[in-house]
Amino acid sequence: MKNALLLILSILLFSASGQVKSIVYKGATIHTATGEVIENGYIEIQNGKISAIAKNINLEDKQVVDVSG
Repeated sequence: MKNALLLILSILLFSASGQVKSIVYKGATIHTATGEVIENGYIEIQNGKISAIAKNINLEDKQVVDVSG
């Protein structure tokens, strides 16, 4: 629960700042709307919106935040 709150807060802070175009959160356990669980997954945020949820994402030219706890 603590990691989820940190993730939400950091998304809001980074998207509000307008300084970073793309952020990737890596190492997350992701529970999708379809019920799939992705262990050590990646969530990419571009311009304040989720642009990708995957098992692997290209990290080139992106700010990376490790949320693996």
